[in-house]
Amino acid sequence: MPVVRLLRLVLVASVVVLAVPGTAGAHSYADPALRTVLDGIQPAPLPAGVSVAVVPSVVDQLVVTNPTSEVLEVLATGGEAFLRVSSAGVLANLNSPDWYLTGTPEGGAVPAGLGAAPRWARVSKGSTWAEFDPRLHPAVQPSAAQRRAGRDAVLAVWRVPLRFGTTSLAATGHVLFSPVRGAFTVAVTTAPAGLTVNALQGELPGLFVRSSRDLTVTGRDGKPFLRHESDVWRVEPASPSWLDNERAKGRAVPTGTPRTTQVARGPSYSWLDSRLRYPHDLPPEQDLGSRTVVQRWRVPVTVGGATGAIEGTVTWEPRVVGGPLPHDSEGSGRSWGWLVVVASAVVLAVSATWIARRPRARGAQQ
Repeated sequence: MPVVRLLRLVLVASVVVLAVPGTAGAHSYADPALRTVLDGIQPAPLPAGVSVAVVPSVVDQLVVTNPTSEVLEVLATGGEAFLRVSSAGVLANLNSPDWYLTGTPEGGAVPAGLGAAPRWARVSKGSTWAEFDPRLHPAVQPSAAQRRAGRDAVLAVWRVPLRFGTTSLAATGHVLFSPVRGAFTVAVTTAPAGLTVNALQGELPGLFVRSSRDLTVTGRDGKPFLRHESDVWRVEPASPSWLDNERAKGRAVPTGTPRTTQVARGPSYSWLDSRLRYPHDLPPEQDLGSRTVVQRWRVPVTVGGATGAIEGTVTWEPRVVGGPLPHDSEGSGRSWGWLVVVASAVVLAVSATWIARRPRARGAQQ
């Protein structure tokens, strides 16, 4: 295949497969200093095992988990319930406009002629659902004075009404302006023979792998989740590592017990992997001012029948006060993660970062 044609194919594949949010500009806002924060459930916490969380994705998602038989409802802007989550599965009210508005990151189109009476349909057999609720990210921007001050500031508050059984509740939170303190860089340090591997930077980092041999990648549950055999890539759709990848890209996750699925052909593939993510917004206080390796990660693989691992590091890179963002020569503070991811796929040699902030308030966790 001519080199020019091959380069075009790689670039197209990079844009389609790799240029996914979850980078510096994720969390619903193009400005990397803005965050959606969950404060908690009001007026009382949910029972043990039941949770509501704000999870980074293409835009921030509200993730609801309820393994109990009591129904947890998410109420729409019009006051009607549009989601019901319980151990019996997830039901959606197909006559609620909010069901369509929260289904995709950009907000789906609402069909004409919706009825007034609820029309419930099962959309999942599981007890967890993630929705792109626009109430989590009102249109706000910090003022010039707030930017100059360089201090955390609450720009807006948000509220999503809930009902657990007969009890009325609400998930409440705020939009936080938190000046950038620095960034984390993910790097690959070791890869078995037969593999070319580069790290993809982002809120949920990933790996771009080119393999000349049969390859099996082990998921975070210790079981195989991705295989490359005879130039075909297949995944185990029920693998927790694959579900992490799909949720981070804003895709629906499978229900039931799906079979092994082909996802690509060719020598290379990429995915997002939670094992590469530093689990905190900032490193320890003593490391804030210096470039420090804060985490070492390992992804077990089998290459050509031989066991091994892809290994790497997460490094904190502090931002010089008054200086540009790390790896941003213009110092504009813009979201540069998309360009970095595409470049990683094309040249297989780009090192970039995603941006971190001051600690934010924590709400109920999944």
